[in-house]
Amino acid sequence: MDWKVLAAILLGAGILVSAVFGSGAVENLRGMLKERLGGVFSVEANSSVPFSGTLSLDSLSFSGPATSAVIEVRSGSVLEIGGERFSFSDPSNVTLIDFSGRGSVSPANISMDATVSSVLVNGIQVTPKSAGSIRVRGSANIISANFNNLRFRGFEKQASGNLSAWGEVTVLVRGESVRVKDFYGDLEVRGSFSFSGLVSEISVSGTKRVVIS
Repeated sequence: MDWKVLAAILLGAGILVSAVFGSGAVENLRGMLKERLGGVFSVEANSSVPFSGTLSLDSLSFSGPATSAVIEVRSGSVLEIGGERFSFSDPSNVTLIDFSGRGSVSPANISMDATVSSVLVNGIQVTPKSAGSIRVRGSANIISANFNNLRFRGFEKQASGNLSAWGEVTVLVRGESVRVKDFYGDLEVRGSFSFSGLVSEISVSGTKRVVIS
């Protein structure tokens, strides 16, 4: 079963328990989720708060693995793939499987230094001369970037947008400091940054401070 579906089912159960038994039962359910979700998805044991949101950020840096990354690069971009230089004369989709390494992404640019198991450009597999893991590095102008099952330690940035946790709490962010810890899930960058996954803690510091964990 897809982890997002499982989280949604468990979240719905939490809302039902809250309605019938009150907040104490919800806390017990959340404790169970922290144990179960951390084990099922092999993430940090405390990354168990269902989290989603869309934020305007200047950039985001991360270090960690992802099941895959799909990057839509603009013409004129250059990347080094397996020690070979690839210049893109047209907008292209670059798919990286089993991404592991560092990256920094903004709405207009991505830079990375990572190893992957395979690379596809516009659906065609790229086979470098050297065997084994493929190193991908460089900087490219992008239209969008999508990371699936990305895991990293989180971030603390000034942001605007909205955040939602447990499907119960929605926070409107207006140029305030947002801290997200132990993120595991999907990240889409297309102008803004859209997150969907699990975290251990979210905090928003502004006129009022909101902490969700």
